[in-house]
Amino acid sequence: ISGDLENPGNTGTQSLGAEVGSWTTSCYALKPVMDSLKPFIYLGAIFATHILVDGALRTFRFSSLLSKDPGFVAHQFCFLLVMLYSAVYGCWLWANRSFMIEDRIYDYQEGAVILAKLNFAFQIYDLVISMSVKTLRKPDRVAHHFITAILAFWSYHYNLCLYYSIFFFGVSEVSSVFLTFVEFFKEFPSLRDEAITPMLFQFNEISRMMFAGLFLSIRVVYWPYVSMQFWGDALDALTEGRPYPFELVCTLMANIGLTILQFYWGVIILKQIRRKLFTDRPIPIISEGHKSDCEYGTINNHDDHDLHNDYGDHDDHADHDDHQPTVEQDNKFSLNGNGA
Repeated sequence: ISGDLENPGNTGTQSLGAEVGSWTTSCYALKPVMDSLKPFIYLGAIFATHILVDGALRTFRFSSLLSKDPGFVAHQFCFLLVMLYSAVYGCWLWANRSFMIEDRIYDYQEGAVILAKLNFAFQIYDLVISMSVKTLRKPDRVAHHFITAILAFWSYHYNLCLYYSIFFFGVSEVSSVFLTFVEFFKEFPSLRDEAITPMLFQFNEISRMMFAGLFLSIRVVYWPYVSMQFWGDALDALTEGRPYPFELVCTLMANIGLTILQFYWGVIILKQIRRKLFTDRPIPIISEGHKSDCEYGTINNHDDHDLHNDYGDHDDHADHDDHQPTVEQDNKFSLNGNGA
């Protein structure tokens, strides 16, 4: 009492401190709940962005060309934002990762959790959009998004393989950033017509070269190296009888399939590079809205996982007569929509 009389403001200070402490305790108590809701917050933000872009194109008609397929344009915009963030943040985490980490399978990695949750949200979004946008509606895309979403969920929910999630959900998406532009110009070929828009033509060519170079270096060369390290760590965990053996085995099987896809896509890209270097002829440009099935291709997976991506310019007649120029010959390094 005498202390309060000597310092009349003491009681108020103690009361304020108690309120702050109580508020801080409440925040800590809510943190697990907020963390569990983050994937759905990301999902809501992605869908909101898609709806805003789609609605703006339909309402204000900034461009009659883009307004022909607002769903695709909105998808590519969302795809670019997510892939750009994942690539930049993933590369930063990978460059600053600890090489002294004791357990690369079960150790907690906060940054990797963010990437896994974002990837899960995007896979769910892309799954829904792929079902509703005609140019993205492919059965293998749907299967790819479903499998990748499960892997991402296991990663953040069980804190499983988070060290490797930095690479597979982050670093590997670097090429997907340029894939966004390649797919955009593929959908609107008149925008890449050298005679009409020379600057966009050059931008498209640069995007194709960057995509091809980054895909081959990261997904064809570096991906298998990281996968071999992952296999060694995962097999050690399985032989030691450590937690989540079923999830680990499924992840290993998925890694096999995805690695084969990287090589398959890499071969397609190398064939297109060869054709680009040794085929010198004018390429016809067709008008939007009249694309053949061959132009959209037969290989479709998000992925660039991913894993995410769909190679829309695969030419099933690549080994046929090269003396007949076709539209497919211009669809180099093309994937419809995404990647893992």
